Amino acid sequence: TLRECGRLSMRTPCGWFLPKVVCSYGFCMLAPVLWEPAAGRSRGGMLRRPLRLLTGAVLHAEFRQRGRQLEVTLTCEPSEVASSRRRFRQTAERVHLRRQVERMLRLSPQDAEAAAGFHKLHPRAQSEGFGRLFRSPSVWEDIVKTVLLCNCGWGRTLAMAERLCSLVGRGDCPEPAELAAAPIAVLRRAGLGYRAERLRRLAQAAVACELGPEVLCDAGRPAAALRSIAVAAGSGAVGASSAGASQAGLRGEAAELYTAARALHGFGDFAARNLLQLCGEYSAVAADSETARHLRARRGVPAEQLSTPAAVGAAAQRAYRRYGRYKQLAYWWELWRGYEALHGPVERMRRADYAKCCRTPLR
Repeated sequence: TLRECGRLSMRTPCGWFLPKVVCSYGFCMLAPVLWEPAAGRSRGGMLRRPLRLLTGAVLHAEFRQRGRQLEVTLTCEPSEVASSRRRFRQTAERVHLRRQVERMLRLSPQDAEAAAGFHKLHPRAQSEGFGRLFRSPSVWEDIVKTVLLCNCGWGRTLAMAERLCSLVGRGDCPEPAELAAAPIAVLRRAGLGYRAERLRRLAQAAVACELGPEVLCDAGRPAAALRSIAVAAGSGAVGASSAGASQAGLRGEAAELYTAARALHGFGDFAARNLLQLCGEYSAVAADSETARHLRARRGVPAEQLSTPAAVGAAAQRAYRRYGRYKQLAYWWELWRGYEALHGPVERMRRADYAKCCRTPLR
């Protein structure tokens, strides 16, 4: 039985609602995340997932919303209660835990600014409480899960995430040091296939450049961390990826972030754009084969205009051009509402039903 070792209480912005934020993106279905809907017809629910101390120790967190307050209860194994409570009393540890929560649940001033800007262009999304896409406590976990998304159906992504957390991460997404030390045979047993080598190389690079957890969980400086990993992994010159940023019409910080993400070992255009939106930049649509299907069905784009990945990306940028810096949010709102029309609200969905969504890939 787990024992309580600490609590956090955080004030949430006006209009922020835990189920709407958590159940806004497919990562809410991937281990180690567990969303528990409220009983019956009640609104709300509870989020469970591990968080890490600066030492790497795993704490189990439960998130509940009461009015404008987000309450986080932290528990650990009985044998670790004394040490975890001592660590929790340290200011640096509490700051680190809050930073993970703020990143994952989009509680920063930058997230508030992005949501407000999007809502001015999309009143319906505002009325539905949509505009803050759920992500991981660290950019490292977002990198891992982006790799798990690529070139497979949703059912396999679910299975790979579950096995990876169980076999390597002590119930959590493995940190770089854990993944770097894992034998390839263990990673292949998790069903990763070619992704095993890719993830281990990225993990070894993160370890080599000594990126600490406080850097990987800092939502304010992802580009520097991505560049460091790319260079340490020997992925080639970071500047070589700038052409993709120009083709997507990206400028400034968005172009810098895309270039750094695209330079990561094994990252193509979709993976880089996906990481871009996970880091809070929404000006480029993360386009893939599902985007092509959506543009044909919802936007009436002719198939001949969607014949290559580059053509799909260009068509998506045109389709959502009116949303400026928030194209990805507008696209994802349409796509997510289409999924929920087929399968029901994600916030009411049971975990056992997640794999059913693989008939229409969730990303």
